[in-house]
Amino acid sequence: MAGFVAFCAIPALYGLHHKALRNDRAATSLNDNSWTIWRYTPTEWTALADRHFPRQDQTPRSSYWFIAVVLGMPLAMGQSKGPRWMEALCTIYIEFFRGTPVLVQLLFLYFGLPAIGLAMPGWLTALVGLGLNYAAYESQVYRAALEAIPRGQWEAAYSLGMSPTLAFRRIVLPQAFRIALPPMTNDFVSLFKDTSVAYVISVWELATAYRELANASGQFLLLGVAVSGFYLAMSLPMARIARRLERRLQNRQAVPAFAPGAPA
Repeated sequence: MAGFVAFCAIPALYGLHHKALRNDRAATSLNDNSWTIWRYTPTEWTALADRHFPRQDQTPRSSYWFIAVVLGMPLAMGQSKGPRWMEALCTIYIEFFRGTPVLVQLLFLYFGLPAIGLAMPGWLTALVGLGLNYAAYESQVYRAALEAIPRGQWEAAYSLGMSPTLAFRRIVLPQAFRIALPPMTNDFVSLFKDTSVAYVISVWELATAYRELANASGQFLLLGVAVSGFYLAMSLPMARIARRLERRLQNRQAVPAFAPGAPA
């Protein structure tokens, strides 16, 4: 994160450092609008960023996705295949997290849970809150994908002597994954961007760095373009990899209707 902050901070930190130089050297007159940023090395910019904006613990974004995926599948199975009491519990969970803003959920977890003795640091609150929230969305993606598989696929697997677990793992799940991959990718990109709301519970994020640096320097447009570029640079590769995987799965499913030379 220090590299991101240092790069984004170049214009703002130049202004802050420039002001410090004017205070220390009153006889030196510098132009505030000058952009001679290349006189400082990247190491110096990183040191300046750490001095003005101390780093905090960072949580890998893959942790959010892991919670959403691992919890989403049981929710989908419980809502579509479970007993009535389990279906009711899963439905209540899903509707609650889909029907309330993620910002309110984070504030509740961060400020509300300590009232009953469950206090968590900001990064852990963001991890749990965003993971639980997107698990509700992922469960609906998985449920729709599973229900799109014809019932005949299950029956064919049973006729081959497969157990329900083996039929699900070898027959149903690969087909459902191919159907669920595009909306999953969309949700993961949205989750990646929604990590920016963690600033409300004092978690240092790229959006937080933008706000602090832009307020300090007044360079909202330039820093906003830089931060947007960082988000694009980190989200577009994931979408590209997902599209390549989707095409690969589609090619594997393409089976000729009849073998060459076989009788029609």
